[in-house]
Amino acid sequence: MDTGSPNKIEKIPTKVVIHTLSDVIIGVFHKRPRLRLIDDLITSEPYLAITDAVIYDKSGRVRLRTRFLIVKSEHVVMLIPWDEIESKQDTQQFPP
Repeated sequence: MDTGSPNKIEKIPTKVVIHTLSDVIIGVFHKRPRLRLIDDLITSEPYLAITDAVIYDKSGRVRLRTRFLIVKSEHVVMLIPWDEIESKQDTQQFPP
């Protein structure tokens, strides 16, 4: 007998860097399988759920760490999948 929730949607955890006007967030976005990240963002709710997040100010100082964070989609200026960053040494200001 299946005891899982019938409303549960399978998600793939994807580490991302999110830039807003005031902060840089490194955390995990949970995207739907079979969708490109951009397609999932475009069709998602007005808020992004991020887990295991570290929020930095623009100078690279940690503002806070949290296991769960909700970001209003319209405040996202840039979102980069962590695995797509070619020069990680440039991100030392914002360690993983």
